[in-house]
Amino acid sequence: MSYVNLALMQAKMGKFEEAIRILQQGTEKIPKSEMLLTRLGHTYLVTGRLKKALEAMRAVLEVNPHSFDALLSSGWTLNFMGQKEEARGYFEKALAVEPENKFLRKNYAMNLATSGKIKEAIDVFIILTSDYPDDYEIWQDLGIAYGYAGKISDSIDSLKKAVSLHPTPMGYYNLAVAVMRQFPEPRPKKAHSPFLSVVVSF
Repeated sequence: MSYVNLALMQAKMGKFEEAIRILQQGTEKIPKSEMLLTRLGHTYLVTGRLKKALEAMRAVLEVNPHSFDALLSSGWTLNFMGQKEEARGYFEKALAVEPENKFLRKNYAMNLATSGKIKEAIDVFIILTSDYPDDYEIWQDLGIAYGYAGKISDSIDSLKKAVSLHPTPMGYYNLAVAVMRQFPEPRPKKAHSPFLSVVVSF
């Protein structure tokens, strides 16, 4: 039985340390095995060892610079660690390999949005809504991105679409926030007097 199969059996039983030990043993004997290194990286990810996972995936990329799994995992890991720009580089390389991958495209759009590249993120989300019109999460993310861009009317339309597809408390909350931004209540104004200071609402 192969190292990978043995490791998978251990992982399915929740014995991740044993799975890692088996995979490490395999990489010692076959140091350039893309499959072993990829599985080792994924196992590190499952156990929350992000730096170790990144090291393993980078070793995969030394063997195969076009490994989609390694590019995506590296981008996801770096993005989670807050290294947005470096993560985006891996996402873009992964897109060159699998440009239609939904999970990758969503993560790429979120990376753009959380990096302050709102316009670029909106462009990606719009294409995603065209390709996956029934995915409420994409509509919700697009609505939030529109909100950050100050396009409140578009934000409301997108968030309405999201809750129509899949009503959730968070969806209604996001929609309510957008509506409040479109129709803000007047703020109380202070009236100053030599004798008193009161709050007056107009």
